Amino acid sequence: MHFFRQGKHIMFFGSGAKGMAWAAVTLLLITGCTASVPKPSVSQDSNGAVAMPVRAATSPHLFSQQEIQAFVTAAQKADAHADPLQRCLAFPDPPGSHWTPVAVKAYCQYLYQSVPSVEEVTQLIQGGHASQLDRLMAEALVAQRSDPASAGKLEDIFVEDFSDVTPALRAALDEWKRQSPQSAFAYAASGFAYESAAYDARGKDYAVNTPAANLMSMDSLLKLAIVDLQKAVQLNPQITPAYAAMIEAAGISSNKVFGEDAAREGLHVDPTSYRIYGEWLWMSEPKWLGSLSEMSSVIAQVQPHVSSAPLLTVLLSGRKVYEADMQDCDCNSVDQLAQYPVVFDQVALSGELAHAGYAAHESHHPELAVVYLSEALRFDPSISKARQERDADLAGMMATGTLKDGALPDVVTQTIGPPVAQAQTVGYEPPSLISMGTIEYPEEARQALISGTVVTLTYVGKDGVPIKCIVESQSFVQNARDKAGYIVPQKAAYSIVRKDGSSVALADLLDPPAIRAMMQARFNPGKRAGVAIVSIVRMPVAFNIFRK
Repeated sequence: MHFFRQGKHIMFFGSGAKGMAWAAVTLLLITGCTASVPKPSVSQDSNGAVAMPVRAATSPHLFSQQEIQAFVTAAQKADAHADPLQRCLAFPDPPGSHWTPVAVKAYCQYLYQSVPSVEEVTQLIQGGHASQLDRLMAEALVAQRSDPASAGKLEDIFVEDFSDVTPALRAALDEWKRQSPQSAFAYAASGFAYESAAYDARGKDYAVNTPAANLMSMDSLLKLAIVDLQKAVQLNPQITPAYAAMIEAAGISSNKVFGEDAAREGLHVDPTSYRIYGEWLWMSEPKWLGSLSEMSSVIAQVQPHVSSAPLLTVLLSGRKVYEADMQDCDCNSVDQLAQYPVVFDQVALSGELAHAGYAAHESHHPELAVVYLSEALRFDPSISKARQERDADLAGMMATGTLKDGALPDVVTQTIGPPVAQAQTVGYEPPSLISMGTIEYPEEARQALISGTVVTLTYVGKDGVPIKCIVESQSFVQNARDKAGYIVPQKAAYSIVRKDGSSVALADLLDPPAIRAMMQARFNPGKRAGVAIVSIVRMPVAFNIFRK
């Protein structure tokens, strides 16, 4: 899995996945560790409360029952923060790890900093305000270089807005170049988008398994990308995402020399660029153009800059993660599973943490899964698979007695609608829907023949009344009428263009009415051992163009 393809949440993993099985679950869940695994030391803070246990930096271990108890309690407290950044900062680190507060803060700030959406960027261009967009990009570049709280900001904008290339985005970028023919940002964005499209055209398989037509399409797009990227850095050598895109272009086209030259030129401009180092580390993987020793070499060059650019800390575990290859690991022994805390002794990327959690979940090792899936959700709350598997493992651990009731959030997730795999909690009665709120279908979405579903997570109180509702995911479809007048689906949709030429994201149109409908709903509350508790209801809200 590649640095750019996860957006902000980059990862370093091989491809493929194999199921894992491990039978000795119950014993280890109850006892925590085997005799060969070091026991944690426990300390108390100034208030006499039990602190998170501390271990040696490289000691392989499984998490004990006491550690999980403390971790879940602390995570529950952090989840109460409404502000995403404060929630991220308040979250506990993995038991016994050595995540530094400054590195965690840098990663949280990077992930939750505010950047313009692709709809906002497109709207500025369509409205003839390319010069305003250039100023916005210039401000982001200055902030990226001068404000620690804005580390990687320009690179973040490029990844968030120019990675998923649609015909509308391609047309807008061409228009930006037309309106601002001397704009380095316009050419950098255009080249970045061409390169991203080339990556998608190639696919993720090895070249020997990739159809010739895919490689030809990739080659054509890369030629366009390189022309624009090189023009961008000629106009303004400071635009770091242009160098990052060149490195990726080199990686997928097996042009190692070009990629290394781009890395050196970009790091000469900005020796602390998160994206440039990340792309270079990816290109250095053995499965692409490098070796483990080359990965170590890149990491060695990152190390001296960590003190001044702590965001770079998340790259330091790149080689360990690659070697562990948790997507393609038949980890079936205590020794293998106990290596996870060694790999993640320092703060790591959300995607890496999620895959560690998935691997632990598949191997029936919930105490590892709960920690790493929770950490992934700390940095990216939108990972629905991580949330589902984490909640299932929490419920299962409570049912076996591994966790005491008091350590668990007073929350159990119940799906209404299409079912998902969940652990059955002993003594738990799920909430049930009494009445649904009114689903208000926005008229402009109806007129545009948009249908779709918004999947919501509603916190239902002990009285059956919703406390709050958030959106987990959305999927929208652009429909059309055939010759007979019947409505037929056409393609996935993300925004619609209004009559005045502006665009609006479908999520902005349809999320609010979905949330309002769920907040109006009423439930029979969930119960544990006959006592009403707060529950989370996962429920899809459908927008059907035939429904009034």
